[in-house]
Amino acid sequence: MNNSAVLRQGVTTVMLLLLGLYCYLNINKLSHFAEQWDWFSRGKTATIAQIKIDDQVVWQKPLVSTGFYDGEGKKQVHYLTISTELMQEIKQAKNIKSVVIDGDATGPLMLSEQGDLARADIRGRRLYFADAEHFGALAKAAWNENIKGWTNVRCKPASLCNNVKVSSENWFQVEGPYLPTEKNKYRRGLPRGRWLIAPKTTLKVVSDKHQQVDMLINIYGLVPEQQIAVQGRNVSKVVKAKVKQIVFLTEVWELFPHSFIVTMNLQPGENDLMINYSMWKNPVEEGEPSLAAYLSGITIRAAK
Repeated sequence: MNNSAVLRQGVTTVMLLLLGLYCYLNINKLSHFAEQWDWFSRGKTATIAQIKIDDQVVWQKPLVSTGFYDGEGKKQVHYLTISTELMQEIKQAKNIKSVVIDGDATGPLMLSEQGDLARADIRGRRLYFADAEHFGALAKAAWNENIKGWTNVRCKPASLCNNVKVSSENWFQVEGPYLPTEKNKYRRGLPRGRWLIAPKTTLKVVSDKHQQVDMLINIYGLVPEQQIAVQGRNVSKVVKAKVKQIVFLTEVWELFPHSFIVTMNLQPGENDLMINYSMWKNPVEEGEPSLAAYLSGITIRAAK
């Protein structure tokens, strides 16, 4: 075998080794690409959105999945730019203005007080429209939706949250909901919520006065046999509410619903509320805390 043949064989071997190394180091990316291709090949035609004025279509566009959701995580949000001429037409129209999804679901198109933004809420979707001159209005709308998503603690009435605050050092930030196409398999398909850390989660309920409140706490447990208990010095009553025993399945997680109605006699300052778990999951990655449950939300009402 001459030198050139040996050289060619050596180069080929090195190239194959480098290709194998590349595939090994990028196996997760390649796997995700295969999943995306599968979703693409089984995909459906994109949803079509239309703006109608007096039942006449003046604009239409396919809607792609954005991965953005409203502050409560219930509606997928789309931020769309339209022409200045169309925005003027919408402002000046005296007749009915609406947005239609796939020629079926319809919702009114509402203008902001400043007239620089239009919005429509339709069956699991929220659409914001602005022209290029008022792109900042879309950015502001996105910021406001993001702020609402920082917490999954709600008050009824909303003014109650002015003097009752809930925080914890044993929970993560609110996240989700995530699409089935999310790259991270541990997030993929998760509803909106925040992770709770084992072996117990201590909530700090801060009140600026003496008051009695009822707290509806909705939690997904991570283990079928897991027992979850709620207690606290200023807790006067805990009722485990009946919930539909429907397991929420994702690629990684099995989520088992639990719901508690907790009556607290709040004192001015901090009031501790403990959530205890009989078992929990091991950390997802080394060095991270163990996960006990997934909090979908807390609703606070003044006790009757």
